[in-house]
Amino acid sequence: MRLERKMRMKGRMAKKKRKNNLQYKQDQKQGEMLDSIINFFNDRTKLWKIIILFSAFLFLVFSSFFIWHSFHQAGLHKNTNHPPVAAPDKQFPAKQTVGSTQCPDCVRRALDGVYTRPELANLAPVAVMIDNHPDARPQSGIEKAGLVYEAEVEGYYTRLMAVFSDENEVVKIGPVRSARPYFVDWANELNAVYAHCGGSPEALVNIEQKGIVDLNEIYSGRFFWRATDRSAPHNIYLSAKNFNKFLTDHKISQGDFYPGRIKTIYRQIFLQVPMRFRSIIRTLNLK
Repeated sequence: MRLERKMRMKGRMAKKKRKNNLQYKQDQKQGEMLDSIINFFNDRTKLWKIIILFSAFLFLVFSSFFIWHSFHQAGLHKNTNHPPVAAPDKQFPAKQTVGSTQCPDCVRRALDGVYTRPELANLAPVAVMIDNHPDARPQSGIEKAGLVYEAEVEGYYTRLMAVFSDENEVVKIGPVRSARPYFVDWANELNAVYAHCGGSPEALVNIEQKGIVDLNEIYSGRFFWRATDRSAPHNIYLSAKNFNKFLTDHKISQGDFYPGRIKTIYRQIFLQVPMRFRSIIRTLNLK
């Protein structure tokens, strides 16, 4: 009985030992796998190689798609074996006229490309905010503008910005309304005098920060008038004679159409000057 009991004990111990050895080997394999993963991520050389290769693959895919899309958008994939066509200027030469009068010495106006006499080609532009509310129609003077911008404002209505830069006398422009920041940006691109009546807080701050010549009815009311046949706020008007007087008072005559980069650098320098000295710079025509 004792011998049989010893044999059973040895068998159980051997079985337990085999089980422990098997568990040890499994734990050892899992540990080796975990160590290999950790070592892979610790080895930045391999990781960066994979990242670079994957990035290069994505770049090739997207660049190929972009080139293919560009070719199709430009129509270069189509058959282009057509007879050559003369350049538009040679085939249909432009008639240099001012109104109905021939003007061989005329040049294109800087603001809108219309032919005009050289001394009038770069007059200082004036951007006027125009009301487009149904109660403000019909507006006055828009047909004489060289450029007209339109954008949505509050209440699902739109507002206009008419830009004038010629010698034509416009008797009545309006109704004049308040400023908005996006119109201020467009006026700034043209270096235009900005005519308006008040405005949103952001727009008024932008006018100050960008150094725009400001013709605000609230502070310069003598250049505006209020019509009696319309109710406020759709009754404020301006004329070319009045804003030309404003330009004369500020010694502004010529426009400021510089190439993009030079213009940007020039205006950045100008904006560093304190506000009280900017009028002196404009007087000396240094802006």
